[in-house]
Amino acid sequence: MKSLLIASLMVLSVPSFAKLAVYGNADAARAVLAPEVLSKVMDKAQTETFLKVEVANTKLNEFSVTVETAKLDWRCESVVKVKAVGEVVTLPGGGKIATNKLVVGKIAEAKCVE
Repeated sequence: MKSLLIASLMVLSVPSFAKLAVYGNADAARAVLAPEVLSKVMDKAQTETFLKVEVANTKLNEFSVTVETAKLDWRCESVVKVKAVGEVVTLPGGGKIATNKLVVGKIAEAKCVE
């Protein structure tokens, strides 16, 4: 009985690691503004200057990020899809939990106007 009580207390004292993150618009913007992603967006649009970023939350943990860039008199908008994807992580000691992480997806063709 005493060992059952001790085991119950140990289980109750361990925090749950199986919580999935809920990401916000700022997280999606940070993911797209990472230097390696922003350079891909600008290369695809063939632009040189970053102007602004706008984020629309399309679903829970799915975002559509619009990046506005420019070159000379041209302004271009590129849409980047960002979403949280699930993964299973192995903990030290062999346990496994489900988590999620934010991943930058497809970079759409830029729409440019003069």
